[in-house]
Amino acid sequence: MDRASIAYLVVDIGLFALFALIVARVYRRRNRTRGELAKHRMLEDD
Repeated sequence: MDRASIAYLVVDIGLFALFALIVARVYRRRNRTRGELAKHRMLEDD
């Protein structure tokens, strides 16, 4: 493999890891409940 192929592979793996971290952070139960508190507060005000 030449340098360009290795660089492309490293960038792809890095982007996939970043995507996996974002998904894990968004769908973690603690963050989901904390993120929806504002929505529930707003609905209670109505």
